[in-house]
Amino acid sequence: MRKGRMITVTMIAVLLGSSAYIFRTRAKQDEAYANVTVVSEYPGDDRRVLISAPGITEPQSGTIEIVSEVTGVLLEVHVAAGDMVSKGQILAELANDIQSAHVDLAQATLEKAQAELARLKNGDRPEEQAVLEAQYHAALASNRLARFEWQQIEDMTERAVAARREVAEARAALELASAQSDAARKRWELSKIGARVEDISRAEAVVRGAEAQLATARSVFEKTFFRSPMDGMVISRDREPGEAVFAVVPQPILTIGNRSTLHIRVDVDEIDVARVWDGQRVFATARAFKGRRFKGRVIHVEPTLGRKNFRTNLPTEKIDTKVQEVVVALDGADEIPLGFQMVVWFMDRETQEKMDSVPEDNATEIEDDAQIASEHEEPPPAPTDNSENDVTISRQG
Repeated sequence: MRKGRMITVTMIAVLLGSSAYIFRTRAKQDEAYANVTVVSEYPGDDRRVLISAPGITEPQSGTIEIVSEVTGVLLEVHVAAGDMVSKGQILAELANDIQSAHVDLAQATLEKAQAELARLKNGDRPEEQAVLEAQYHAALASNRLARFEWQQIEDMTERAVAARREVAEARAALELASAQSDAARKRWELSKIGARVEDISRAEAVVRGAEAQLATARSVFEKTFFRSPMDGMVISRDREPGEAVFAVVPQPILTIGNRSTLHIRVDVDEIDVARVWDGQRVFATARAFKGRRFKGRVIHVEPTLGRKNFRTNLPTEKIDTKVQEVVVALDGADEIPLGFQMVVWFMDRETQEKMDSVPEDNATEIEDDAQIASEHEEPPPAPTDNSENDVTISRQG
């Protein structure tokens, strides 16, 4: 009993000690991360910089994925990554033999319905009316002949020369001839009057239905061609000829965008939203372009906070922090690739006013490091050796 109690007490003590150690270690790490203010590739004590924040480059239009609305097999992909395209240009197409046949069938159905409607509206031709008139006169003559024969047989019956059967047959022939002549007369009159309004309305409805079927078939056929929605550049080619695409599971065939002006979508921490405004001067840096600064301006500030758009994978990154999306337009950044992570530095209002007050060619002089250092009361300390290896976000007071 005592041995079992001792083992239990020992295990509880070990668990409590381990928990306390882990808690203290995490607390120290969080405190260390919170106090880190090392910046990437730029002196963190520059008084012109209000804040810095990470961002990802994207085209001016954003990335647009070209997906298929119909299921099929890719027949051709006419462009490659990096190609410039124009609005409406065919970028790729599906095998569309069946869709083309449906268009031909719908076209033939429409033509048939249109011909029937035209026939009803135009009525019978004069030649057709003449035929009906002739048929009527022929039936009328047959009627007169049948009547004459019946009268002859009636006279013979009175003289007891003809049998009753002959009288009945003559009477039946007369009635048949009378009915045929009446029918021929009515057909002739109808040909002169024209089609009924109800028949024309029905034919018009048939034509509209055929037109709708043709439009549907053409729309499906057109969906087998993938056209560029804008003037821009092919960012990526995601599918190759022979691959199947499915409408129920959309997958991009191509990704395009307009990168005439390169944008950076920046995640600004929620505690720094008051230090960012529309039209603010910024510059961007990246470790791959060491020593270079790319100028730009804030062109859009999202009015609502949201989740982060990307992860920097840094140990100091706050996962649960809300951010404000800020879009920055860079000047002359053609060599920067898309989807590239950069650090954006937001300038203060005084510096922006100075830069806006001089011509654009002279504005770069205000950004010279020598002039920056001369504006400080004390020269800024040199960055530490490992500052270039850190990409931690810093905030300046």
